Amino acid sequence: MRVQSIYRIVKSRVGPRSIYKISTIEEILDDGIIIEGSLFKGTMLKKVLSNVKRVFPFSITPGTELEKMVETTEDFVKKYYLDVIGNLYLTKAKAELKNRLKLKFNLTQS
Repeated sequence: MRVQSIYRIVKSRVGPRSIYKISTIEEILDDGIIIEGSLFKGTMLKKVLSNVKRVFPFSITPGTELEKMVETTEDFVKKYYLDVIGNLYLTKAKAELKNRLKLKFNLTQS
């Protein structure tokens, strides 16, 4: 089975989904930050978010349909193609979510 035909099948069955939450940075520490009671350690994270008051934790999934397709095939190459195509869908879904958040919340930073 060729990659193009696998892609067409995936495109007709897979619907990436995303969810996000508006969260507030409560405290900036020497070695991390606290977001809604959860500590996230890391000096880079602290540096990137030091001038930010709210963040948007999110989760993106290609959906259970792709997972089922991977589980039901015995063909290793097809599994690989499905994985690559799934990752492309996730990358696209992440970009779309980022754009949607920028528009909805008038965000100027990336």
